Amino acid sequence: MNIKQIQQMMKQAQQMQGNMEKVQSEIEAKEFTAAAGGVVDVVMTGDKQIKTINIKEEVIDVEEKEMLEDLIKAAINQCIDEIDNYTKEKMGPLTQGLPF
Repeated sequence: MNIKQIQQMMKQAQQMQGNMEKVQSEIEAKEFTAAAGGVVDVVMTGDKQIKTINIKEEVIDVEEKEMLEDLIKAAINQCIDEIDNYTKEKMGPLTQGLPF
């Protein structure tokens, strides 16, 4: 491998790093929404910060507190799964063919 090839590889690595940072910023700014049981909605950002949890009023009086908590957890976990899948989808093309 000569110096020009090494320089070209370094340049490509810098471009890839810039692209990855840009995509990561886009992912972090994106909002994801998930629902569970038709009564709980969660909105979360791509950096996995919960923005809102909305529980339909008709279920607030439900005595099944544990069920409601499980629905909230399910909606949050669904959001996290969506974020992870979206991240893989966006980052995959950038890292394709890398030796790690």
